[in-house]
Amino acid sequence: MGHSVDPAHGNVPDGPALGDGERAESRNDEQLESGAFQDISDQVNARPAIARSEERYRTLFDLLDEGFCEVEVLFDEENRPVDYRFLEMNPAFERHTGLKNAVGKAAHELVPDLESRWREIYGRVALTGKPTEFVEHSETMERWFYVKAIRSGAPEQRRVALLFRDITESKKAEEAASRELRDYRRVQEVSCRLIPTKDVQSLYRELLDAAVEIMGADSGTIHSLEPDFGALYLLEVRGLPEGVWDHRERTPREALTSYAEAARTSRRVITDYLTDEGIQETAEARSHLDAGIRTAQSTPLISRSGQVMGILTTHWHDAPEIPDRSLYLLDTLARQAADLIERAHAEERLREADRRKDEFLAVLGHELRNPLAALGTALTALEGATDDPDRIHVMSTVIRRQFRHLDHLVHDLLDVSRISLGKIHLGHEGVDMTRVVQEVTADVASMWGEKGLAASVNFPDCPVYVRGDRARLEQVVKNLLHNAWKFTPSGGEIRVTAEEVEGEARITVSDTGIGIRREELSRIFGQFDQATDSPDHPGGGLGIGLALAKSLVELHGGTIDAWSDGPGAGSEFTVHLPTARATDAEGSRADGGATGTDLEKGSPARPRKIVLAEDTRDLLEVLALVLREKGHTVETAEDGASALELILNFRPDVALLDIGMPGLDGYEVARRVRQEPWGGELLLVAMTGWGQERDRARAREAGFDRHLVKPVNMRVLQEVLEA
Repeated sequence: MGHSVDPAHGNVPDGPALGDGERAESRNDEQLESGAFQDISDQVNARPAIARSEERYRTLFDLLDEGFCEVEVLFDEENRPVDYRFLEMNPAFERHTGLKNAVGKAAHELVPDLESRWREIYGRVALTGKPTEFVEHSETMERWFYVKAIRSGAPEQRRVALLFRDITESKKAEEAASRELRDYRRVQEVSCRLIPTKDVQSLYRELLDAAVEIMGADSGTIHSLEPDFGALYLLEVRGLPEGVWDHRERTPREALTSYAEAARTSRRVITDYLTDEGIQETAEARSHLDAGIRTAQSTPLISRSGQVMGILTTHWHDAPEIPDRSLYLLDTLARQAADLIERAHAEERLREADRRKDEFLAVLGHELRNPLAALGTALTALEGATDDPDRIHVMSTVIRRQFRHLDHLVHDLLDVSRISLGKIHLGHEGVDMTRVVQEVTADVASMWGEKGLAASVNFPDCPVYVRGDRARLEQVVKNLLHNAWKFTPSGGEIRVTAEEVEGEARITVSDTGIGIRREELSRIFGQFDQATDSPDHPGGGLGIGLALAKSLVELHGGTIDAWSDGPGAGSEFTVHLPTARATDAEGSRADGGATGTDLEKGSPARPRKIVLAEDTRDLLEVLALVLREKGHTVETAEDGASALELILNFRPDVALLDIGMPGLDGYEVARRVRQEPWGGELLLVAMTGWGQERDRARAREAGFDRHLVKPVNMRVLQEVLEA
């Protein structure tokens, strides 16, 4: 029978009764229905969260500064990577790679010449699953990349995720810093080698190599500027085709070339031979373009004294942008090159001076031996010839001539020294150059006649005045005439002209002598230079006459030049001096002052009581003899103490004192004499081989009235005694 159950107590409500099986099935259906409903609800509830997560991912993906992409690596049948296809990328991808619309495209579609190493790296990651990171440069894309690569998805998908960034600028900065450090070290290395290295040519090569390297150039040259010749000489060349510079080893400074312009202007010159107007049609442009050179820069090498020593040039096949840093380093190298060239020139001058010194000493020995031999022979011939007036006359003439030659030689040597030391002092009187040329020519005429030389002398009837030192101007003319006499063979001709032309006094001495080679004209006025090496005139003398003439002319504000058409064609020397107004000639000897010849022919000096002190016995005896023949009373001494005693006891009118005497020197004798009550009335004359201004000043301080340089000119001594 049936019964009902209270649901609260486990009883079922009234209704059809279910069997056990039916009740179990009913429960399963209810449970199944309830479970299915629960699963769908979770998914529905999860969708908003997933969407938000994807949105955050996409936002982060898009905001990444680094580039990101996923690629599928493509392999051939042998499982070798042949390409890769872009599946997905972020916006930064385009900024870092420069590639647009890459999705679905293979790398070689976008970059046809892309290097194979990229697919090889990604293929290895896809196959092995081993992540990697690296820095790599793509020559095709002209970029540097920092890359992290990791396999993405299942192995069989062959996918790789890439996170990367373009590091080109930082890489360039790194390379620039490295290059800058390298260049600075290069300059430092060259600097450290400048002082100890004696191989100058190797330093030229090293400087040029450093310049080409620092400038990133393709070739270069170094030229030295020779100021005496006004030309650029090629010292070293690098990277130029053989033969390009063979015809340009010497370039005149005035040439129409960029490097010659740099030498003229003392400024850097940068030239583009394709585009720069005014140079495109020049020979320089044509030769450079033929050699594949488009651009060149030429930097002057300026010494510490401001003189252009040469040019450093670099060349490029293209038209590069030259960084300021490179130009700064180039200027540093240029200063070093200038120092090197200046040092090389100084060393060459020292070697040349040493060579010329040796030659000078050899020639000096020759020049001294000849007159000494003549003097010795003449003296031998005079021995026992007192009864042969003709022989005495001939030998006396020889002795006088050779003495004059030696005297001229010694005075020229001393004058060269004085000028070199800046110790020469000039008079400032009005000098008639017409009169000077006339008198000096007359004085040497006998020498020309003895050699069989014809002479023609032309000068104006009116005076041609200059302002200066008459004796020194006479010396100039005499040296030029002596030079013409020396180098003109017997039977030749010497022409002398004095004139006034356009406000200058012009004295020209020309001859038909042996001539001068063209290359020697620039150095003919150098000290100790002997321009000729003729068998008839070996050595050409000491080489000081013309140098002295040039120095004296320049001290007078003038110039002197030489010209010759070459060996055998004679030579011509012309002196140019600024003229002075006639009123400036007041007090000059042009008014008819006494000349040396007049004095020698004049009346004898009035007799004087003289003490003569000289420690060279031969000179003492000869001077005493000459003075006594002039009517003077002469007492002699060979040392200072004897001279002082003689002066104190003899009380002379004049004391002629050598300076370098044993015991008391001449200065001390003079000082003690001046201390005597009557010492101020005595005429004290110093006779010495020392003729510098400081020697004259010291003589004045000691109390001497006059200072005569040995060998004493007897005409001058006569003037002193007459004063």
